[in-house]
Amino acid sequence: PRPPPSPPPSPPSPPPPTDGADGSYWVHELAVPEPGCLLLAQPHALLADQPVLHRAVVLVLEHDEESGTVGLLLDTPANATLGQLLKRRRDPRLQPLADNRLMIGGTVLPRQRLRVLTGRCDVPGSCKVLPGLYQCSLDAAARLVAIGAADASSFEIYAAACQWSPDQLAVELSQALWLPVAASSAAVRARPAGKHALYFQLMEAIGGQYLRQAMLARTGAEVDEWIARRTRSATGSLQRLADRVRGLETVSADEAALRIHGLLYPRDNLTDVSARTESLAEQAAYIWFTQELEAGTVLEPSAGGRLLPERPLKDPSALLPDSRSPKSAPRRRWRSAANLGHVDAPSLRVLSAAAAGRVSKENALLAVNLLLFDLLNFRARPAGEALPEQTSLPDIIRRNGGDACVLSLCILYASLAHRLGIRLQLVRLKPPRAQRAPSFLLRLEPSTERQELYIDVLAGGRFRSLRDLGDYLRPGPGAQAEPAHLPLSQLRKLVVPLDSAAMCLQLLQEHEMACLRADQLPQAAFWKLQRKMLKAHLAQGADEELAYPD
Repeated sequence: PRPPPSPPPSPPSPPPPTDGADGSYWVHELAVPEPGCLLLAQPHALLADQPVLHRAVVLVLEHDEESGTVGLLLDTPANATLGQLLKRRRDPRLQPLADNRLMIGGTVLPRQRLRVLTGRCDVPGSCKVLPGLYQCSLDAAARLVAIGAADASSFEIYAAACQWSPDQLAVELSQALWLPVAASSAAVRARPAGKHALYFQLMEAIGGQYLRQAMLARTGAEVDEWIARRTRSATGSLQRLADRVRGLETVSADEAALRIHGLLYPRDNLTDVSARTESLAEQAAYIWFTQELEAGTVLEPSAGGRLLPERPLKDPSALLPDSRSPKSAPRRRWRSAANLGHVDAPSLRVLSAAAAGRVSKENALLAVNLLLFDLLNFRARPAGEALPEQTSLPDIIRRNGGDACVLSLCILYASLAHRLGIRLQLVRLKPPRAQRAPSFLLRLEPSTERQELYIDVLAGGRFRSLRDLGDYLRPGPGAQAEPAHLPLSQLRKLVVPLDSAAMCLQLLQEHEMACLRADQLPQAAFWKLQRKMLKAHLAQGADEELAYPD
């Protein structure tokens, strides 16, 4: 007889139920406080009577306009454990949590003196503070640890709390002493090493002006400690960037600039940067659209699909056949789309850059010029004259105008052009011997009817031909000029395309030079080390070392 079949294996025990918290890290500013938010002490806030609130991170547990606000300090550990605090109580029920280190939750001893935070949602009687973080009683936490259902490290125990009356917190908010922010449970439960490290990490994660405030609020010793931590932790990110570049993967210039920015500011929330870039591209596309419409670029089916220039189209009603008398003809009015069903109007559509050809591409670049240099008043600064905030691409986009280094402004220009469907190549001009000559240009590849075109962002986006580049060979006023008419083959040798590796190394060098100009020596040393490490990573596996810019 056949042996009885073996019983199926028992399924693994399911994990504790969760509420869908995905573990993502995010922080953003709030207009007003709410339960579950964080209150970050502003860098300029001076609370002489409560020094423990300097650079404080307060998790709001209760917030009501009538009863006030209750919260817990998250980054102030005590030099005692729960067992040491309750040694006179000798409650055997709390013995499983006796070795847990206490956290100082504030300066007020409310009726509930001890509070417990945990990431487990299966604790009996717990209440949700925010998705992925709960508050429970001390007895319930100790009971789970006693029966082996939870580990003692899953619970954080806080003694005392922060408490405000409704009017008190409103006054302090009006004085800009606190910054209310919303954060994920991963951001709230993070405990980076170092004094005030959580505070600076959250400020950097908000991004924008708060990132700069966090940097300026650090002391010299704190800057050195921060740079040392970033140097150790940036190795993995730099290795991944080198692998992508060395693996011949497509790395756009703006992506490389954002990745390099993340080496020093890994928690910077770049959501606003992406949204702002898309908004700039939409504005440039609208300017381009109006230019194409006024130029009257139409596709005439009867002409075999070729482009025919028309008169400028200021009024859409000019496209409609008019059956009225000549006296009433000039009195045309705009008509809605609902009234066009019975009219045999000619088809008109604005073409993409690829379909319209070189003229439409140049119109698109003129639209980018109008947006960046006329409306937003961007001004390019030569290499070596820019400051750190004028070199970082996120800072340039967030400022929405002003001075920017040539390389970063070229990257922003190329990013907007790419979103309009135009591919520009970043090139280096060497040797630029004339005064105020640009180190970097953007090149529009030649077409069948025209030669290549160069965009000079240092001159406000001026278009230059290859022959115009010969003017940069002139040493300057008062000196004897070199031969004016050089062969095009020699002029092309002045233009060196920048591949992804050379561009990344050049970006790191630009950051180093900007920090040196601003007397930020620790940051300059950081960028110099990153450039050397990236160069070493790129040289690995190569048959011969490439000549990258020093």
